[in-house]
Amino acid sequence: MVSVATRLRPLFFCTLFAPFVAAAGLTACGDDDDDGVAGRSGSGGSGTGGSGTGGTGTGGSGTGGTGTGGSGTGGTGTGGTGTGGSGTGGSAGGAMGAGGAGGGAGGAAGASGAGGAGGAVVPPTELDDAGVVSVISKANEGEIAQGQIASSKAERAEVKAFGQHMVVEHTNAQTKLMSVAKAEGITAEENALSRMLESQSDLIVNQLLGLSGPTFDEVYLDSQIVQHEGVLSLIDLTLLPSTDSGPLQGYLLEVRVRVAQHLQEARGLRDGP
Repeated sequence: MVSVATRLRPLFFCTLFAPFVAAAGLTACGDDDDDGVAGRSGSGGSGTGGSGTGGTGTGGSGTGGTGTGGSGTGGTGTGGTGTGGSGTGGSAGGAMGAGGAGGGAGGAAGASGAGGAGGAVVPPTELDDAGVVSVISKANEGEIAQGQIASSKAERAEVKAFGQHMVVEHTNAQTKLMSVAKAEGITAEENALSRMLESQSDLIVNQLLGLSGPTFDEVYLDSQIVQHEGVLSLIDLTLLPSTDSGPLQGYLLEVRVRVAQHLQEARGLRDGP
């Protein structure tokens, strides 16, 4: 069985980080030989809606493969535009872009099994301090929103407790971020990366709202693992190199330690003793 984290990784990493990694001359979403991961209808009667990623592109032509879901067929993604087709019946189509370096991913299916349409990958964004504050703020807000849902809907008591822990931790982190920004005279400004991060969180929130029981716990924990892995990479590769502010760098390094701890906690809850 392909885990939810495996299905989410192409969606999260390729839509969010591929432009930045590609700009550095690296490959974020596979290469010509990567056949992608077939979409799955998900767990339980309602279906969690697999991300249904297709092939990651043929390189030269940049044509994404078609993601096929358990009960439906996802649309094809096109490397040039980076758009993913909409999925139906509990699957979501998706494709990666030209050269495997970042096309759009199809929208993940909701609880009802209807896939959303994929968004276009944004171009690389040069961040200043205001942009850095906006990005990490969106990360905190997403964790708070998802944690609030988990603290009430999770099946296992320890997963509920983890969700509440995320609410407290990221509320504190957000409060400190605003304090650092005020002291440094920084006003957050939305940018392509912060908007993309917000859209990813909204997608996960919408999935969680339609789930319950063990399936909820699985999806929540796997998505937490994927997101925390992504934020660690984001801090290292994009946020820290984008600011010369000592206090803001210190904040990011402090947050990085906490995010790494959260990642280990989520993995422990998912994998057990």
